[in-house]
Amino acid sequence: MVADLMINFIWSWLSAMLPFFCKYVLGTSDTQTSVLFAAMIGTALVLYPAWRWVALRIGSRRHSPSP
Repeated sequence: MVADLMINFIWSWLSAMLPFFCKYVLGTSDTQTSVLFAAMIGTALVLYPAWRWVALRIGSRRHSPSP
């Protein structure tokens, strides 16, 4: 539950900070900000199947510390 909360928090934070960062740090227009936002979401969607495969393959195994 904590991991899910942190993931949701980070996505919310990124969504809120992206327009500010683009406008004042990068100096981009609104259109360029939208393209950057779409690239961020698109990357997440494209990599989701790979992440799911890794998560299902590894699962929630706990590794014991080596002596």
